Amino acid sequence: MKINKNLTFAARAVRLLFSTQITLACVLGLLVLPARADSFGTGTNTFSMNSVEISNPGNGDDLGGGGGTYSGAHGGVDYIYRIGVTEVPQDWIEKATRLGLTNVTAGAWTGSQPAANMTWHEAAAFVNWLNTSSGHHAAYDLTYTNSWSMRLWSKAEAWQSGGENLYRHKDAHYFLPSEDEYYKAAFHKNDGVTANYWDYATGSNIAPTPVANGTEAGTVVYNQQEASGPALVDSTGGLSPYGTRGQTGNVGEIKESAFDGANNFPTEARVRGGGRWNFDVGQLNSSFRVQHDLPTSSSGIGFRVASLPEPSGFDQLTITTPPQDAQGVAGSMTGFFVVAGGPLPITYQWRFNNVALAGQTNQFLRLTGVNSAMEGAYSVVVSDATGSVVSDPATLRVVAIPAFVQGPLSQGVVAGGSVTFSTEITGTMPCTYHWRKGNSFKASTVLANVESGERMTFFTLTNVQSTDAGTYRLYLANVASPTLASTSPNRSWTLTVLPDTDGDGVPDEWETLHGLNLNDPSDARSDTDGDGLSNLAEYQSGTSATNAASGLKLQTVTQANGQATFTFPAAANQTYSVEWCVQPAGGVWLKLVDVLARPDDRMESVLDSNAGDPIRFYRVVTPRRP
Repeated sequence: MKINKNLTFAARAVRLLFSTQITLACVLGLLVLPARADSFGTGTNTFSMNSVEISNPGNGDDLGGGGGTYSGAHGGVDYIYRIGVTEVPQDWIEKATRLGLTNVTAGAWTGSQPAANMTWHEAAAFVNWLNTSSGHHAAYDLTYTNSWSMRLWSKAEAWQSGGENLYRHKDAHYFLPSEDEYYKAAFHKNDGVTANYWDYATGSNIAPTPVANGTEAGTVVYNQQEASGPALVDSTGGLSPYGTRGQTGNVGEIKESAFDGANNFPTEARVRGGGRWNFDVGQLNSSFRVQHDLPTSSSGIGFRVASLPEPSGFDQLTITTPPQDAQGVAGSMTGFFVVAGGPLPITYQWRFNNVALAGQTNQFLRLTGVNSAMEGAYSVVVSDATGSVVSDPATLRVVAIPAFVQGPLSQGVVAGGSVTFSTEITGTMPCTYHWRKGNSFKASTVLANVESGERMTFFTLTNVQSTDAGTYRLYLANVASPTLASTSPNRSWTLTVLPDTDGDGVPDEWETLHGLNLNDPSDARSDTDGDGLSNLAEYQSGTSATNAASGLKLQTVTQANGQATFTFPAAANQTYSVEWCVQPAGGVWLKLVDVLARPDDRMESVLDSNAGDPIRFYRVVTPRRP
């Protein structure tokens, strides 16, 4: 059974016993919140632990996460917390040991390499030392008599924030990160109260580049020789969106949580995730996690520390972080959160367009099944025993992922000819149309990337040659789905270069169907059915060369109240432009509308809503004109 995570975060005062250094960094276009340096020890045994704040309380689980026996969703955390920027290095264990930490051994590596060869209990004992040496309560009820053991805390003693956790004490300041705390810090997109996650802890769905060390974005320490050993903890690759480093490489990391997610037996196996410097990319993905037995230790297994945020220090009620404008993808989850300081307890009441929302009394407001009716202004009334403060309103904008109404159709064209592909979409505009040639996302050639506010768009290839035959693809990206990937909305189709024996621009198949001579290029200029169109023009317009009634012409024009409606027979796989002018003899023809290619022959209807004085003349041309 998984821990219930729908309880409200219970704020509490904690003693400030550390020095603070502030560092700001920008990762993948996101502002990473300030890093905090907590100092421990004295004299030559002093060390500082940098941590970053993991905000966006109330975010949703990654419903695509999981793996192994415990395959549920992960990453939803209802409170703000901090987590170490790096893995714990060997040097910290040695200094803590000289200052009184006992029965903890680590020694696979040295200095600023990760502390390894430690069991789960030994990592927990180090966390307890961090708490007790700085005036806080121990996180875990550990006992050492020849070997380590642990007792569960009582319900009154246990951590309750985000769900009951009998492993962790409610007054602990430092702790091993739970599965959800670790997962969120590594993979959540840091884009608000959302359920949006990356596949890799480098802020990407693309596998990171393997390196032996360094801090370049998009890199992780993996795929190295075993003999090389892990990198120094501050040189383990690029940052996650929240500003952590090395969460899925260098060494695997043990977590607080039981493998089954329940945390109700002290001896049950825990969770371990992340790869190692000498392992392949398969262990870097968010779905990777394995069972970690309590006595297990290894040179390839380390850990990092999580903690509570700093206390506010405010004597009167103050909103320190008001709700921010948010964007929600239709059908998904989004929301808002607020941070307030002052005398405890603090209560919250969220409002929508100044009307109180029933039951929405947490630090965060989680909105699911987002739709256009939810667009508007959201604010929160924050209260304590002395009064209330109302936040400034934040606005929700609902956006939609693009989807195809009609994708490009497979077509055939003779060598030297031109072909026009067309498509129609829905979704929030503008949209970027990524036209490509190739059998897959990776194995494709970029033809054009066009941002447009039009839902209907066209792409023309001219002077087509035999090498242009093959599979084509169109990928869509907009504000609701901005990252171009193989999973982006897309359609594929084929282009066939048709045989044309006499090179007259009319394919052999069409000539045979209409009784023409495959070896006579002059018959393309003939008008077999006497309707005024050459055989070549009949082919290009999709009409018949042997039926005079089959022609491209406007029909059934009606006009009333300044509007004109007319129809014309449209052929399958043909695009059209309908144009108008006021003086057909030498006048300028202006475009009224473009018509998309459809898979079937049909009668197409067109409306001109501005057909008043002067009188307008109309014509239809194919293929569609730019």
